[in-house]
Amino acid sequence: MRGKRLFTLALVLLISSMLFAASWQDKSDTSWYTPGRKVYQIRSAEELAGLSELVNSGVSFRGARIVLTRDINLFGRTWVPIGTLEHPFEGSFNGSEMEIRDLEIDLEGENSQTIDPARSYLGLFGVVSGNTQIVNVEMKNVKITGDSYVGALVGYLDENSSLTLDDIELDGLVSMFISTNAGGILGSAAERSSLYFNDIDVDPNGFSQIQNGGANYTGDNLGGVVGSFYGESARVSNISVEKIELYGISEGVGGIFGVLGGAVDLREIEVEDLYLSINQGYGERAMSIGAISGVVLPGSTVNVSSIDTEKVYLTIPLANRNIALNMRGYFGTTGESGNYSSPSSLVKGTLRTNSKITKVTTDYEVPITNENFNFE
Repeated sequence: MRGKRLFTLALVLLISSMLFAASWQDKSDTSWYTPGRKVYQIRSAEELAGLSELVNSGVSFRGARIVLTRDINLFGRTWVPIGTLEHPFEGSFNGSEMEIRDLEIDLEGENSQTIDPARSYLGLFGVVSGNTQIVNVEMKNVKITGDSYVGALVGYLDENSSLTLDDIELDGLVSMFISTNAGGILGSAAERSSLYFNDIDVDPNGFSQIQNGGANYTGDNLGGVVGSFYGESARVSNISVEKIELYGISEGVGGIFGVLGGAVDLREIEVEDLYLSINQGYGERAMSIGAISGVVLPGSTVNVSSIDTEKVYLTIPLANRNIALNMRGYFGTTGESGNYSSPSSLVKGTLRTNSKITKVTTDYEVPITNENFNFE
């Protein structure tokens, strides 16, 4: 009897390990696809994996609409992102407010000072291009280990492209262990790209982490919503980020953006219970941390309207204490390496009067003021 129980237990463990270790690539279902249609319905995890297989093999959904009709549980089985650099996703994806949960990508490797493409471009969607729209998506429990261009929803927006996100929610446990260019929603947007974000809610249950675990010291670029934006224009409104920790090594760590550039309009932004940290820093680069964006690229114009911050902590190594005192708190720095300065001339607009940020080093904390910004 005891031997039978042990055999049953071993069988259950074997089946469980096979279930959770295998890739969705092995379970994909493309039977729903008929060329030339304008609307496709996705009803299962297998069919969602089929979308990945089709896109990554070169099938285009430009002009088509993908509609999710049921909740999707990915069970921690290894996810293969939808879209690659060679074959990006372009089209419309409507999540219908269905829940996509337990997405996991684990591509551990030896991090270096060069990006490893085989371990990059990670998220539900790996690479998107053209004029892509993703709306009404709820994601819960995301765990990604990789190198660069990592976001729970989208890893990378290609150049000369636009991405529209509306009604996006990310909650549950969120864990990203990467080298650079990672955001809660979008990893990175390339040059000459555009963002149109509305109604984005990053609110994990309990504190979740985005952490630089590599040796890439060229810039962390970690953001609660977007890791890095190098595009031309961004309109971002009704954004809420709560209960998340971002740990960087050198620079570009921000509550909304790690790095921000171009002509940017920020409206109705709420940031609460954020812990942003640079654990090493190199000279002035330790300044590149902020409740909204760690870095504002030279030549950018940032207009803000109604930013509300509460319980936001910025942590700097004690060795960089004097530099930390010069930070303004909301936006970190601008300029090139070795010639950093306050981005005050690039930012204007209004703040809510109850906004409060605390700067922290190893053994002291200093309140942030709005000094030198054109805030009304």
